[in-house]
Amino acid sequence: MTDPQTSQVLAAYEVGQILQLVPAGGTAGRTWKVTTSRGEYFLRRRGARTSGEARLAFDHGLRAHLVARGIPTVAALKTTAGQVWLRRPEGVYELYPFVIGRPFDPQQRGELVSAAQALAHFHQAAAQYRPAGPTEPIAQYTTLGFSSAVSGRLDDPQLQRENLIAVRSLATNLEGEALVDRFLTRVDAQERHYAGAGYAPLGGWVIHGDYTPANLLFSGQGEVVGIFDLDWAVHQEQRWFM
Repeated sequence: MTDPQTSQVLAAYEVGQILQLVPAGGTAGRTWKVTTSRGEYFLRRRGARTSGEARLAFDHGLRAHLVARGIPTVAALKTTAGQVWLRRPEGVYELYPFVIGRPFDPQQRGELVSAAQALAHFHQAAAQYRPAGPTEPIAQYTTLGFSSAVSGRLDDPQLQRENLIAVRSLATNLEGEALVDRFLTRVDAQERHYAGAGYAPLGGWVIHGDYTPANLLFSGQGEVVGIFDLDWAVHQEQRWFM
């Protein structure tokens, strides 16, 4: 059964009669598998941090770019009004064709190889992507409440350090403090290793931002058939650690 919100969302698409709507999880947002008289679809409501207009335009432009170059991902379906996302008071919705596949099996080494190859192909294809409009900084840490700083780089060590220091103050024992200190040490090493000219050749790439097993699907033969959740995809800037 559908609730009033999802019914109104799906009414904006030409997908036929809704037969079944099954929750499919989600972290920052929510997702559903939709079965209709015309087929199966994947409905998602994005998280608030990745629902700005510039971020949406970057995401969907990148998806279209990747699909055109044979990368195993899917572009969002258009509403009857020709939109690839639907903004409502409760959030931004997207509807995609449903991709058949299975989760990553950590016992299958071949799947790890396929995931690595798929990521390489993703980077090669995405390197030529140029967004049509302005981009916006990544706000991945702001909802933690420790800092309002944002960055054009998802793994900006300066922001990591700032927020880790704030997290350390919340530790209730020495073990907790030691754990945060380990992460701070890694951040310091990252900043030293990729300093100045050492980082410059790495800049300018479009990265996925959340390339994890949860965002991949595999075929029965262990090949990647789906790369999803480009909410955090970003064009890395070249001016860090200078």
